[in-house]
This record gives sequence, C-alpha cells and structure tokens, in this order.
Amino acid sequence: FFFFFTFVVLFLCKDCLFNAVCVVEQSGARCSCDPIECDDTYKPLCSVDGRTFPNNCWRRKAECLSKSLIRTKILRKNV
Repeated sequence: FFFFFTFVVLFLCKDCLFNAVCVVEQSGARCSCDPIECDDTYKPLCSVDGRTFPNNCWRRKAECLSKSLIRTKILRKNV
C-alpha cells in the first residue's frame, strides 16, 4: 500500500513548478504554495524588475504564487 500511495503522490505532483510543494489530502495530491513559510530574516534580494524581497524565501514564495521565475540581480562589493 505504501509503495502504491507514494507512486500516486509522485505521479500527481510531478509537475509542481516554481517551488510549489506537493500537498497530500484525502481527495488526492496537489501542488501548493501554502506550506512555504518564511521568517523575518533580513537578507534583501533585488529582482531584475526592481522588486525587493526581505530574503530568498520570500522571493521563492512570490515565484510560486506568480508561477513565474523571478531573476535576481547579482550585487558585487567593491574591493
């Protein structure tokens, strides 16, 4: 039973994209952004479209919710 259940979950969630998490419910499995919980750690990231996220987790959650990649700028320190 466990092997079959695992196979079904993997099959149903094989298309979870943009950091979505496979959520198993009595009715089946689905991809969801709800389990992504971010803390208040402040390590800001700037996206190439000008948005700023408090940390990478918030960027990943925004990717999940918008179902699109959010590219970030690479910041370099002057040496």
